[in-house]
Amino acid sequence: MKFNIALICGLLLFGTASHQAVAQGATLDAIKQRGALQCSTISGGSPGFFELDDKGRWHGFDSDMCRAVATAILGSPDKANFVPLSWPQRFPALQSGNVDIVVNHTSWTLQRNSSLGFQFTLPYFFGGTQFMIKKSANVASATQLNGATICVPAGTTTERLAADYLTSKGVQFKMLPFEKTEDARSAYVAGRCDTIAGWGPTLAVFGARRANDASPHMVLPEVLTNEPVSAVVRQGDEKFLILVNWVIASLIEAEELGITSANIEKMKDDNDPRIARLMGKLPGLGKGIGLRDTWAYDVVKHIGNYGEIFERNLGSQSPYKLTRGLTKLWKDGGVLYAPVFD
Repeated sequence: MKFNIALICGLLLFGTASHQAVAQGATLDAIKQRGALQCSTISGGSPGFFELDDKGRWHGFDSDMCRAVATAILGSPDKANFVPLSWPQRFPALQSGNVDIVVNHTSWTLQRNSSLGFQFTLPYFFGGTQFMIKKSANVASATQLNGATICVPAGTTTERLAADYLTSKGVQFKMLPFEKTEDARSAYVAGRCDTIAGWGPTLAVFGARRANDASPHMVLPEVLTNEPVSAVVRQGDEKFLILVNWVIASLIEAEELGITSANIEKMKDDNDPRIARLMGKLPGLGKGIGLRDTWAYDVVKHIGNYGEIFERNLGSQSPYKLTRGLTKLWKDGGVLYAPVFD
């Protein structure tokens, strides 16, 4: 497993250019000139990943990943601008340059990578497509969904994966797609469909939010696929792709080294070469990607390490209390680890 993930990481770090894409370095140069990173967000939000607080500020796991990239480039998490988009709108917005990056728990697929002109970064999350249903339906398996109407977000891999799985099991169903995820969920809660298909972690968050309903919900056990979730950038701009890869890697590396936003000032003076290198104490961390040597120090100081981001948005410090599953560090039984900072 570790070899396969390492191979994936290597391929992502050294992706090929496309003649249809922007010239190398153009995205990074545009961000620096603009003074802000244009990051996609989800119209209506996605609990735990993109949520609006009472002051109109986006927060959540994916929003923190965007802020980490903005901090690395521009020195401040406040330099991330968020552009609300529906699921079908996110890719045209990236192609047109209206956003610099898509960080919307987006699955890495062959078609998106090979035909749509996109490159996928180092995976930053792992989860699969599943079904949620009301417990009162007395359904224990997706194979018992014969005749069911299924709410799904349109323009996602979920719609196709759910249809393919049920068809392969001989289950008759009706798909009811919605452009906005919140509309699909509202239709499900209102009883317009029998079940809702979605990415497992978002379904778990949705179910946790509605735990006090008269009709509690459950996620069915079938995991249709285990999907690596990545940030998405345009093909051809290798400089920006490599930069985003190493920002994601820095969050993972900081967690493995025990560097947190709380202890970073103390850790900055640690003599461990791995820590000194990540903190920018040893020269060269920023040279190859067009950044200052202290970019990773700034990211962890302002955003925290990977574990901190997970726990405050989805885990023990959040209302949702999700466990990390495969998205644990490799040494803790997961598949998450960083390439070598050398």
